[in-house]
Amino acid sequence: MSQIFDSHYERVYQYAYRRLGNQEAAQSIASDAFYRLLVAFQNGKGPRDGVLLWLYRTAHNLVIDVYRQSSKQTLPLDETLLSDKDPSPEEALVTQHEQEQVRLALRLLTPDQQQVIALKFMEGLKNEQVAKIMQISVGAVKSLQHRALASLAKILSTHLLGRGGVLYARRRIRDDAD
Repeated sequence: MSQIFDSHYERVYQYAYRRLGNQEAAQSIASDAFYRLLVAFQNGKGPRDGVLLWLYRTAHNLVIDVYRQSSKQTLPLDETLLSDKDPSPEEALVTQHEQEQVRLALRLLTPDQQQVIALKFMEGLKNEQVAKIMQISVGAVKSLQHRALASLAKILSTHLLGRGGVLYARRRIRDDAD
């Protein structure tokens, strides 16, 4: 079990952190996912194969529980997207602004679209793995991905850039939450 923990904890934690943007909540979810894995193994109901996929699915369910409790649905991007070299202050500011725009655009997607984007592009999983985690068909994953990317392109090109940028998106998110 310790080998499973050592090899998968960071990935499960990062997944939860990107979905919630809260370090404590992500640590709690990652720990709870591994605790549930341990209990499942003790009860003889643990996954026979695909332990990482099982952990992602469990973490996904726990994230959904947090969403239900808080009614906030966010998908923060990892703030460490900067290159290994230290950028100039101007480059860092531009990058920070672009990340904020993408982060806000992602929040305008449906929760399922956010999930597919997170698993495919942030976690680097294949369509088959995403389908197992989300308990949908591979075709549905492809469809969600296509719609999510099309929506992101439209949001970023028209709404965020064309109508006042980040401030417009913040108003849209606030209005949608009310």
